[in-house]
Amino acid sequence: MADEKDAEPMAQLYDRFLNRSAVGMFLVALMFAYSAVEQVLGGNLPLFLNYAEKMLAILVVIVVAPVTFKVYWRKRSLLGSCSEPEGFLTTIFQKAATRAFTGGFLALMVLYVLFEKQMVSWPAAVLVPALLAFNLMVASVSFFLDNLSDDESDFDDEDDLGAEVEQ
Repeated sequence: MADEKDAEPMAQLYDRFLNRSAVGMFLVALMFAYSAVEQVLGGNLPLFLNYAEKMLAILVVIVVAPVTFKVYWRKRSLLGSCSEPEGFLTTIFQKAATRAFTGGFLALMVLYVLFEKQMVSWPAAVLVPALLAFNLMVASVSFFLDNLSDDESDFDDEDDLGAEVEQ
């Protein structure tokens, strides 16, 4: 059974890596959001939320680390046919990263204007984790929505093919 997992094609391994990375980004976004809320409330959050944050950190490691190391070792040992497979999920991940960068840049521009007009006065301890949470959340949610919408369109294409065959 271990041989079957070792024989996993690089493209499938990389797709699994991208999916797990997106889940990890979502979990880290929740951790940054928690940090921002904690700063706003002055650390007056229930104790169980502190444990929940630690559990999220452990979950990120459990979800992302194994596949990350496997991709790293596969690339290092040259078992893969290419350094980074080009596929559908790679394209979706790149688009999600672009959206996150664009969204973060726009948020910074809006915040810059609001700070200039003295409409907000958030400390950096709130602002930085909130922006990081926003960027990571945009990237992960965008990745999953694009992946989901393509999965649905695949089924629509199959339905169209089935209708053509029946006619």
